Amino acid sequence: MELLRALQDPTTGRPHLGRAWFSEARFGGDASFDWVTFTGDASFDWARFTGNARFDRATFTGNASFSRARFTGNAWFGGARFTGNAWFGGARFTGSARFNVTRFTGNAWFNEARFTGEASFNAARFTGDARFDDAVFRAHGIFVGAWFEQTRQFGPLLAHRELVLDEAQFLQPVQIEVSTIKLSCRRARFPGGVQLRLRWARVVLDDTDFPAPSILTGIPRLAGSRMSAQERRSARAWPSLLGEEISERPQLLSLRRANVAGLRLSNITAADCLFTGAHNLDKLRLEAGVGFTTTSAPERGPRSWDWRQVIAEERAWRAARSRRWATWLPRWAAAVLDRPFRSLRWVAPHWPEWFDQPKSGDLNPGQIAAVYRALRKGREDAKDEPGAADFYYGEMEMRRCARPAAGIPVDGRSNRGRVERCVLTAYWLVSGYGLRAWRALAWLIAVTAMLALVFHLVGFTSPPQPVSYWTSLLYALRATLSLADSEVTLTAWGKLLQAVLRLTGPVLLSLALLALRGRVKR
Repeated sequence: MELLRALQDPTTGRPHLGRAWFSEARFGGDASFDWVTFTGDASFDWARFTGNARFDRATFTGNASFSRARFTGNAWFGGARFTGNAWFGGARFTGSARFNVTRFTGNAWFNEARFTGEASFNAARFTGDARFDDAVFRAHGIFVGAWFEQTRQFGPLLAHRELVLDEAQFLQPVQIEVSTIKLSCRRARFPGGVQLRLRWARVVLDDTDFPAPSILTGIPRLAGSRMSAQERRSARAWPSLLGEEISERPQLLSLRRANVAGLRLSNITAADCLFTGAHNLDKLRLEAGVGFTTTSAPERGPRSWDWRQVIAEERAWRAARSRRWATWLPRWAAAVLDRPFRSLRWVAPHWPEWFDQPKSGDLNPGQIAAVYRALRKGREDAKDEPGAADFYYGEMEMRRCARPAAGIPVDGRSNRGRVERCVLTAYWLVSGYGLRAWRALAWLIAVTAMLALVFHLVGFTSPPQPVSYWTSLLYALRATLSLADSEVTLTAWGKLLQAVLRLTGPVLLSLALLALRGRVKR
């Protein structure tokens, strides 16, 4: 510091250095370069900082190189200015590394850098290209409010605990390749589009803007054998860190209030993803490998007749209702009906503790129906009719279950009163909203068999020969297909039953064919 005081600028009173050469230097204690202006190039290659290294508000007018430098203590570069290029390739930061509000006018390279402690780049601004290829964050990598003007490639990098890109802005089309267990990207902006290539991550994209074509996809491995080997070593510790097993396939947790006009999802799990409040949800594209929870999962039994894909909002709403039903049952009734009620209970989505989970009161069937409607339209636009059928079923289920809340105006599209709910309930019972062929056929068989019995008892003046229930059943089947039998004469009741069969038979057959068409239509 005595040297720096001796080099103070007489005009500004701040210390300044010309060409600074500290390559392979050893700084035994704390090294403070606060407010220092380096008017020439500055080299700290292979330097070792045993104590804390302070470069707060320092200005580097030339190029600055910290390649392979070792920071045993904390490294603070808060508010520093790098006018030229900045090299931190291969640097090792054992303590915390703070680059908050740092300005990089030239290019900034952090290739193969290792951050053992927390690495913070909050509100940092990268005017040139910023590269973090093969960088490793062993704690938290935080880029809240960071600004990237020319960066087109971010990563591949490894973040052991989390990578935070909240409020970050990438002005150019960028590819972000990350392996981590948590990626928070709230209120981020990607005006030029982004490719999020991820592994292991649980992803939160609340309020994020995707106006240009973008994709969120899971990848089989990181680029580079060295990164893949380090990732394998880290992955062994993640189950014990989280207290549960984790999959290599990324898991999307939330798109609430995000603009997903240009977003595509591929090879990820969206079983526990929240879509409520997302903008342009009908333009979201679900490509190959996007997994949802189905009703054939453990919550409904492995042989459920009502197999379909469901979103997290419906599961959470139904799980809350099933718990209320269980508490309303008397003890003796709960004991007797415990096994049947298990098939009616829904398992709520599994969200981590750090995630901002919705409250049960915030989930409204009308809103969930709107989410299903938007997702359905997106799949229909992509010519995925079988996939859209599941979302249509979910939309109709939520419309059927919707009730107007006290003090809240009724949604005209989702809540249309008791008459509509009765119509929807009948539609659900008869054919599963035109998507369950077995229901329509079962009703057709049941109605035909029942009316055949009535025919046999009171329907014939001159019955078919030989007189038996089976000949009456055969006649009922012919009446269902509107086929006449001149040898049979009917009573008044028989004519009424014939009219009923000629009406219900074609309707139920049409519903069955409609359901089959919905599953095979291209």
